[in-house]
Amino acid sequence: MVPPTAVTLKATITPNLRGLSHKQAVIAIAKFYGGVIKAQYAKRLMIEAGVMSNTKNSTRMVHNAIINSDRFERIAPGEFRLKPIGIVLKTAPTARPATTEDMARMVEPSKPVQ
Repeated sequence: MVPPTAVTLKATITPNLRGLSHKQAVIAIAKFYGGVIKAQYAKRLMIEAGVMSNTKNSTRMVHNAIINSDRFERIAPGEFRLKPIGIVLKTAPTARPATTEDMARMVEPSKPVQ
């Protein structure tokens, strides 16, 4: 069996990226390549698929999509790995129930308004 070349892999993943957002596209590319993504290669794939156009900011847009998705960890310059699904990415702060003192502070200011 002959291992697939980069050209055949590119032809396989590129049609699947059409219509995705930048964040969705970088996650799909990483999943396709075993969880690891190189930003420059992802940029070329996204441009070829029509997800983004080739501008002077396209590299930065790919990096922003990777960083803002909170699904990746940096393993080398320009190379990122998908975090395991079981990790809690962001947690909302737990709110405590409002007490009567809290309610009084919301209604009555502590200092007179001038």
